[in-house]
Amino acid sequence: MAETGRTGVGVKKLLLISYYFPPCGGAPVQRWHRLLPHLVKAGWDVSVITADGADYPFLDETLLEDLPPSIRVYRTKAPALSKLWRFLFGNKAKLPHGSLTVGKDSPLLQRLLIWVRLNLIIPDIRIFWMPSAYRKARQIIHNQGIKTVITTGPPHSNHLAGIRLKKAFNLRWIADWRDPWTGVYYLQLNPPSLMGRALHRHLEKKVCKTADLNLVISQHLMENLPEGKKTLLRNGFDEQAVARAKDMSLTHDKGDFTISYIGQVTEGQDLAVLAKIVRPLADKPGFKLSFVGSRLNDAQRQILSEALGDKWELIPFVSHQEALGKMASSQVLVVLINHYPGFEGMITTKLYEYLAMEAPILAIGPRGSEAEILIDKYQGGICVDEGQIKEAQEWLNHQYQQSMAGLPFLEKQDASELSSDFQSQLLLKMLNS
Repeated sequence: MAETGRTGVGVKKLLLISYYFPPCGGAPVQRWHRLLPHLVKAGWDVSVITADGADYPFLDETLLEDLPPSIRVYRTKAPALSKLWRFLFGNKAKLPHGSLTVGKDSPLLQRLLIWVRLNLIIPDIRIFWMPSAYRKARQIIHNQGIKTVITTGPPHSNHLAGIRLKKAFNLRWIADWRDPWTGVYYLQLNPPSLMGRALHRHLEKKVCKTADLNLVISQHLMENLPEGKKTLLRNGFDEQAVARAKDMSLTHDKGDFTISYIGQVTEGQDLAVLAKIVRPLADKPGFKLSFVGSRLNDAQRQILSEALGDKWELIPFVSHQEALGKMASSQVLVVLINHYPGFEGMITTKLYEYLAMEAPILAIGPRGSEAEILIDKYQGGICVDEGQIKEAQEWLNHQYQQSMAGLPFLEKQDASELSSDFQSQLLLKMLNS
């Protein structure tokens, strides 16, 4: 679809609305951080609306360096809710990200605020950013003659802006689903009221039906979203960044055996099972369990310390390229699959990068997930649940013996079709049709 605007006849123009965008770090930004350069290279004129003063869990300034300079980024003011949270619960209190669970010991005010968030603020807390984002979108669409808009969620409140923009300008609107909406794990584990759930379902159906196209990250999610035009577009991995990580990682020391988990530990993931599986290695030379960029609570730290003593470490958040380096220098990479209804479609962004690395993958959680299907397809490692601890220990011990003997890692199958290069070609076909 050719578009005409002020920057020239036939220029293909696209507007992306994304709350999470560099310098935000972590998983939420990786998908479009990888895809946008390919769109620019293919001739698309790209504008982005994102949040100014957003509640980002991590910052990674290095991601800004990879963005093509031609991309216009517009930042509109977002409420700084993290400041209010610290004011209410202390300077060290963290605004919840990926968890809405409160315990009996949680302050009454905190429990009340979580209840309000679950039952009255629908679909999500970022709805308060929507007015400024929508106003800026109207201005940009009018001034630049944009005919294609992509909204990416979560937060799924972004999609509500897409509905309004499509109606106002009769443009092509694509809804991008990086996670489920009504089926997301934190709503499954902390369900809203019946009325709240009904409103979530209504909005989800409206988005799917109204969008000209729904881009979906997993086959399971595509099958479980409401009726609408849907197509699979995986997150993928950056081949060049993975190659740099492999080149820069230290040559494997025969005495090292590092098992690494990269990223956040979220609600429904079971660290206790991981601790049981790796416990027999605690007394072996060279062994270390490493958590990179993870926030662990006191109970989780205690589980690890009781099982492993000082044979585990917690590394603060690092840049994405550094995280890739940690993956490349590890001997085993861990995936923790959340226990909740709908786990089948949960595929973490890092899994694609894990599959591109040489180290085998240890996936722990309920069996039958799409993550397991991918690991099996590309012969990436082993998937186990809480009833297969002995099997996992035997597999892990074999990996340890192989590593200590200096033998090569298992031979994974070529996963280049999961690369962002390959996925971007699929996206371009959709955009150009």
